[in-house]
Amino acid sequence: MNHKKLAAARKFKFGAISVALSIVVIAAVVVVNVLFSAFAYKNNWYVDLTESKLYELSDAGRELIDTVESDITIHFCAPFDKLESNYMTNMVLNLVKEISAEYDNISYDYIDINKNPSKLDKYKSTEDTVFTTSTVIVENSNGAFRALNMVNMFYYNDESYSDPWAFNGELRLITAMLQCVQLETPIAYFTNTHGETISQGLAQLLADAGFTVLPIDLSKEEIDESARIIVISGPKYDFEGISEYTNGKKSEIEKIDDFLDSFGSLMVFMEPDAQELPELETFLSEWGIEFDDAKLKDTTNSEGGDTFTIVGNYSLEDTLGAKLVDELISSGTPPKTIVKDARPVNILWESNQSNGRQVSAAVYSASTAERHADDGTVESGRYPLVVVSQEARYIDNTPHPAYVFAVGSTEFASDQALKPSYANSYILYTMMREMGKMQVPIELELKVFESNDISITTGASHAWTWATVAIIPGVIAALGIVVYIRRKHA
Repeated sequence: MNHKKLAAARKFKFGAISVALSIVVIAAVVVVNVLFSAFAYKNNWYVDLTESKLYELSDAGRELIDTVESDITIHFCAPFDKLESNYMTNMVLNLVKEISAEYDNISYDYIDINKNPSKLDKYKSTEDTVFTTSTVIVENSNGAFRALNMVNMFYYNDESYSDPWAFNGELRLITAMLQCVQLETPIAYFTNTHGETISQGLAQLLADAGFTVLPIDLSKEEIDESARIIVISGPKYDFEGISEYTNGKKSEIEKIDDFLDSFGSLMVFMEPDAQELPELETFLSEWGIEFDDAKLKDTTNSEGGDTFTIVGNYSLEDTLGAKLVDELISSGTPPKTIVKDARPVNILWESNQSNGRQVSAAVYSASTAERHADDGTVESGRYPLVVVSQEARYIDNTPHPAYVFAVGSTEFASDQALKPSYANSYILYTMMREMGKMQVPIELELKVFESNDISITTGASHAWTWATVAIIPGVIAALGIVVYIRRKHA
């Protein structure tokens, strides 16, 4: 009897120790997991396995941030838990967390725009300025700041802004930091004395790219040495060329020519019904560009039922223009580029040996496009819509390019066309980065999302369902029963 009691006591003792050890091990695993998760969250520990390193700060980004010596604070206008609940805003938050963890002079916080709206008053440029939970404010210690919208840190496949195809947040954030600390930023001028139309969307895009945007009257003002781009958009009246009326002063065309000779760049957007502008047209012809006296229509490849809003085709050739869109093409399913009320841009020659200039198209119409000429003739064909000309001169074996970017439509850079669901803003931004030289973060590339779709058959889906909800738990239960019986009869 005593032997049986002793055996029972042993079983109870060993069983109790086994249960206690199990509880301790499980508790230890839970505690370690919680602590590791907390440290991982605080220090932003993760491994980015994507090919384009979507979730990591790039080496090019680090080189640019290394130049930022001032203290920078990045203010979010949404709680962190809300940002984490959406994978897009979480990408922005994770990038900021990584930057903050790596750089002691960069931090981030949260401003409750509902409870403390007055904290945002100093960031308002006008009384009508509106901040939302998508707003991110980058501010340096001296109070200089830039307000960004997380929606504009992505490019989208549609206008619902719910299906992004690429992430541009690294460039946007770092550009804002550089703008906050730079004493001087490159200038982008808009000419404004020839009946031009100024797109607010284009002006904002230039500002986001790191430029100070200013108007200029070339007949009276000189071009600043820090200028990088001159924009001519929809002029109704011609520019002043060399004539007896200039009285020895440089004409407007001469100033533009000198500006390009100093490695500046020019953007020209022309309306289809513009009157003849012989001085400007002659100057552009020297760069191999001519705006055709016609308007394009396409009943097959158009947008929104408007046959004059043409959907462009990207150049697949090995040319300068194609380089503006090669990243779009490599994404697999690139978003559309639209050109409303377009006139063809004729390429007068592809290369000119005498001046070292080359010209090519980045975007064409489809072959179904109809060219409606001013003289009434109608022809069908493939016509250049977006054209770029380049002159590259070498100084100490280093190329110094100047560009002329031409589009036969002012609507190409309209607020509607610059929505993130179209690629117009991407093309313009890529061109601006090239024109901006080293003062704009041209090294930062667009990060295209990879396809994460999992292909699985219905049969395989059912098999995995049974394995996870029945077979695996059943095996574990059977092993538990075996262990229990063996212990009971030990």
